[in-house]
Amino acid sequence: MLFGAAYYPEHRPEACWAQDLDNLAAMGANAVRIGEFAWIRFEPEDGRYDLSWIDRFLDAAWKRGIGVMLCPPLRTIPAWLRDRADLRIVTDTGLALEYGARYTFCINQPLLREKGFALAERLAKHYARHPAVRAWQLDNEVGGEQACHCEACRQIWVEWLTGHYGDIGALNAAWGTVFWGLEFQRFDQVPTPKANHNFKNPGLLAAWWRFRADCNTALVREHAAAVRRHAAQPICTNYGGDGIDGYAVAAELDQTALNYYPWYRKESRWQEEHLARARSHKHRPFQVVELCNQGQAVPGDDTTPAPGQIERMTLQCLAHGAEGIFYFR
Repeated sequence: MLFGAAYYPEHRPEACWAQDLDNLAAMGANAVRIGEFAWIRFEPEDGRYDLSWIDRFLDAAWKRGIGVMLCPPLRTIPAWLRDRADLRIVTDTGLALEYGARYTFCINQPLLREKGFALAERLAKHYARHPAVRAWQLDNEVGGEQACHCEACRQIWVEWLTGHYGDIGALNAAWGTVFWGLEFQRFDQVPTPKANHNFKNPGLLAAWWRFRADCNTALVREHAAAVRRHAAQPICTNYGGDGIDGYAVAAELDQTALNYYPWYRKESRWQEEHLARARSHKHRPFQVVELCNQGQAVPGDDTTPAPGQIERMTLQCLAHGAEGIFYFR
């Protein structure tokens, strides 16, 4: 079993690493999860990688018997990549989300995928045989971004519709577009469900979310393939959100994973169901890669645990089938 915490060596002065790792070892931790937001540190310039700092951290962790779940980042891109091309998510109102927050970049942009998969392969090749690397987590919270309506998504949307329906008449029949006189004559006439003044066609909406789920599944498949070209350690990721088919994503992984942020002051049974779903996706134990163990600065969420609640939540996760626990932070 992996037991430890999410840790961010890039956030901490290197002089603090030894004390932090000693504290982790003293609490019985045998693993930390690292790297999901560190693209700019792994690749400070386009094509120039710097893994020396993470080499030193892994060696220091392993010296204390602490392994690592290494997370190749993907959707929190470095500023230099943002300068190369417009990769921003475009919302249903046509607004392009600005750089400066996480998960504001479109997963269907070819350049983002090219550079992100190249980084994953570089990390896998470099660390495939490092004794500290116990597992891999692909990016972080796959499916947690807003739905995107950029031109790249629109082109893939048209291809997806063509592949699924074959004939535009079949699409019109399935969606009932004869109502309101909205029959399409070609697949490239079919819009993404952008904002309009009235209700959207429910057939279009259902197809759109299936399309988004397929996009995320393809992303996980290709990201995992980049790691598997060189590394054999188990691969997981903590997926979720509306644009995800949990069973399809799980089929691309060695193990499922999730975040668990229970509301400590009020009923949150829907989150308990999240644990049950995580086990059902592969019918085997799973990883809890983020278990809230302190108050979070999220308006409206009461996540400050009372004495004893962290222990109870940990036992709850284990009872549901977790074989890994990483506290955040």
